[in-house]
Amino acid sequence: MAVKLHERIRRWNTYLRVGAISAAFLLLAVTGVAMVIFGGDDGDGDAGAGETTTTTMATGGIEVAAPEGWRAIPLPQFGLGLAVPDEWEATVLTGDALASLSSASPLVPGFVDAAHAAAQAEAVFYAAGVDGEGRITDLKVRADLDTGVTDVAGLEPYAAGLAQASGAVSPVVSVVEGAALPTVDVRYTVEVERPVDGGEEGETERLTVQGTDRLVLGPDGVVYSLVVTSELPAPDHDAFTTRVFATLTFP
Repeated sequence: MAVKLHERIRRWNTYLRVGAISAAFLLLAVTGVAMVIFGGDDGDGDAGAGETTTTTMATGGIEVAAPEGWRAIPLPQFGLGLAVPDEWEATVLTGDALASLSSASPLVPGFVDAAHAAAQAEAVFYAAGVDGEGRITDLKVRADLDTGVTDVAGLEPYAAGLAQASGAVSPVVSVVEGAALPTVDVRYTVEVERPVDGGEEGETERLTVQGTDRLVLGPDGVVYSLVVTSELPAPDHDAFTTRVFATLTFP
């Protein structure tokens, strides 16, 4: 089982890098998971701009306990599942899925560019949402096969190295006590610039973005990384990440 999963993820990451994966492979070898998942259903089954465009998702034995108002997303091709708020938009990061985004109309500002950037960073899944105040929160999922990490003692320096390489400001690495699997959190901030909403062309503003990276050494030996970044204030960011991480499920 672990060997098969490793090979599937390795093939998937290869396809991500070259951007060449066929629809037949997606449907037959990757258990029929919809490639692009937008928003919440409008209730009558018709998908409009920014609304649901999913097919039925095969769970692969992964049963995600989604909180009320959240959507379960089993990702058996990567060996895990999780949940995100119903109103979020999300996509599995394949060549075909990214190409389809060019004709989609996501409601989250910058979703398409952010999804492409996540894929370039070798993430396999991307999701994002925007609140009533226009503040964006997003989630990237990575699966690293070849870390050499075998326990939590190895996971700590691995996590610290990732944080340093990413340019995180003041990263704090902590072991998550009582977790069923070796688990480490990296809490940090990032300084970013973005265009001013409604401002003049070229006008930007500087923001401090909150970030948390949860790294889990899975039962298959893969190091899974769930990276949540948000424009929320620190207490709200931390409360939200707690809910996201609580949905993480393995077969």
